[in-house]
Amino acid sequence: MSAHPSRGKAFGLFVVVSAALVLSGAVLLMCTGLRHPEKWRSVAGNICSTAPELGQVALQLTVEPGERDTWFSCGANPPAVLQPSQQGMVFEGTSCQTTRSLSSVSAGAKLHTKVDGGQTWYRLDIPSNERKNQVLCYTCKQAVPHKPKNKEDGTLQIEEPVTGRTCTVRITLKATTNRQLQYKAEEEEGQGEAATSRNQQTGEEAASNDDLNVTVCSHGTVPASVAQGAPLAFQCAAGMLLEPKGGQEAFDGDCNNHAPLTSFVDASLETQSLTTQNDAQTTYKLRVTNSPVTPVSICYKCVYRVDAAEYVSEQCHLKISVIPTAHAGAPARGMTLVSIGLLGLIWLSSM
Repeated sequence: MSAHPSRGKAFGLFVVVSAALVLSGAVLLMCTGLRHPEKWRSVAGNICSTAPELGQVALQLTVEPGERDTWFSCGANPPAVLQPSQQGMVFEGTSCQTTRSLSSVSAGAKLHTKVDGGQTWYRLDIPSNERKNQVLCYTCKQAVPHKPKNKEDGTLQIEEPVTGRTCTVRITLKATTNRQLQYKAEEEEGQGEAATSRNQQTGEEAASNDDLNVTVCSHGTVPASVAQGAPLAFQCAAGMLLEPKGGQEAFDGDCNNHAPLTSFVDASLETQSLTTQNDAQTTYKLRVTNSPVTPVSICYKCVYRVDAAEYVSEQCHLKISVIPTAHAGAPARGMTLVSIGLLGLIWLSSM
């Protein structure tokens, strides 16, 4: 009879240890993902389509300081060919006409190809070490094959395809310095407090908060990301207005339904208007007050003004991924593990 309590205690200990291991694994997986926020970035909108009904002529992409790659596609229908067609070559400059080798533009740069569901995706790897400001381009050209025709000897001749509509992928590389890379590494490793302390001691200003790169939404879908301590600055292209109006609301991740911004994430949207020679330009700065535990997606739209009637239907979707920081939700998960452990010990001692 004395063996039964021992078996009960052993089984109870097994349950407690198993639960702790499972939760520890979940925490480890969560933290691993948080240290690599790029895994949550969606590239589904990075398509430079030559479909006539879309009327797209360009896709604007930006590789921020510290980022190492960007993805894009020419779409699946209609089929298109990527130019320059020579392997390892790229167009350089704002005119997108000068052809250079990728290795001469940036040492170690390489274009990778992946076919998924009949659609070809391209990943451009650009090392971030001491990168300078520059613009790289690729062109998606619609392939329009000729119909086969009979040759004089009666055989079929299929000519080379000709090109139709084009869409230009314009990739803006932001300069990266060693100091920027150091700040980014500290942020990813959860050492932001150490960086702040160093700034206070040396009198240096943080490199990321007030001197932000501005993301411009002009057409199509523009992906972006924001996190607590890493605000996002963005603008609508000239002649376009932000929706929802007022800055107190945002659309959901699908850009369909709008609701108060704070119903999606604890954040605020600041505005700053600058008057240039051509137009009044408004810069929006999205700041996350408290990091979410899991990723959150929100959306803003840039639409043309009402007086430009012929463009009313055109708009740009700015899809923003709110990335959790490494400490978000950590105390709650830690308390969960401790609570389970204590309950298990109390239960075992009562047997």
